[in-house]
Amino acid sequence: KEERAERERQAKREQDGAKTTALRQIKEAKKLNAEKEREMLELDKEKSAHSAQIKAEREEEEKALQREIEYAKAKATKDFKAAQKAREEVALAAAIAEGREQSNFNDQMKEERAERERQAKREQDGAKTTALRQIKEAKKLNAEKEREMLELDKEKSAHSAQIKAEREEEEK
Repeated sequence: KEERAERERQAKREQDGAKTTALRQIKEAKKLNAEKEREMLELDKEKSAHSAQIKAEREEEEKALQREIEYAKAKATKDFKAAQKAREEVALAAAIAEGREQSNFNDQMKEERAERERQAKREQDGAKTTALRQIKEAKKLNAEKEREMLELDKEKSAHSAQIKAEREEEEK
């Protein structure tokens, strides 16, 4: 009877020891899970901050590009008007000084006007080409930022999958 009682006490101690070990392991697993959750929250915060930064940068780039386009248009218009006025004054002075006939003067003015229009078109096309090149560069930058965001998403997904696998392994 005494030996049986001793064996039962020994079995109870072993069972209590196994129970204590299991509880300690569960506590450690919960601690690790909480730590992983904090890491995931930190990653989410970083991603959100990065996304907001990229969005702000894009908006700023688009605004800057629009300002450059508007400036180029205004400058081309101003330059064209100034050149037009100067040419008209020179042509008028030349016509008066040389005493040309009015019909010759009108023909010359028509030709000069046509040339001014061609020049304005060339300047406008140049500004348009510059603007399109800048838009293309901005799109390239945006695509690069998108690739960065996709890479961050992949890293986060991989990290989430790793944490999930670790949890499953710990639960097993």
